[in-house]
Amino acid sequence: MDEVSNLKTKIRQEVLDKRRSLTTGDMKSRSNVICQHLIDLEQFQQSKTVLIYVAMPGEVQTGNLFQTGLEQGKLMAVPIVQKDGNPLLLSVLSNRHVTELFFNKTNGNHKKSWRKTGFGIWEPSNETIEPIDVSKIDLIVVPGLGFDRTGMRLGFGAGHYDRLLSKRRKTTTAISVAFDFQIFSEIPYCDHDQRVDMIITESEVIKP
Repeated sequence: MDEVSNLKTKIRQEVLDKRRSLTTGDMKSRSNVICQHLIDLEQFQQSKTVLIYVAMPGEVQTGNLFQTGLEQGKLMAVPIVQKDGNPLLLSVLSNRHVTELFFNKTNGNHKKSWRKTGFGIWEPSNETIEPIDVSKIDLIVVPGLGFDRTGMRLGFGAGHYDRLLSKRRKTTTAISVAFDFQIFSEIPYCDHDQRVDMIITESEVIKP
């Protein structure tokens, strides 16, 4: 277990270092390509309810996915991290949520339907939360730090998405988006770690 933990720590640090070296323009252009690959997939086109993470700096930026999903009439939802290790709370977004966060060039204080956590993550404000169960989700867009070609994923270590993915229905597709440098020959894993069904980068769509 210690060896697995040490290997995971090494991969996390390597990816974080590479992410920090990306310029804002490079990150944006790469993210646009990755998101377009996802939008073009049949799995995205046919999904009626989609769960997508709100990206932090350094992650594949997901604003285009939210905009396209709403334009296509999909129900869009985001995960909310709860305290004390409780499962992720999933909340449906309104048009106002998406417009305020991604397309209004306003100061963060004017995003009335959002709040910023201590970790710098935007989440729907308490009064705008509209819970939805994971069983209602057709497609989950999963963040991560490292991936391999078997679909194994490495996150920050809290296990939020492993628990979420273990409760999804069998017909729910889990797709991760990542930069090319986040793909490794092998990701060390434990019994509780969950795989994703597909990984999309700038240059390829990996289907384990």
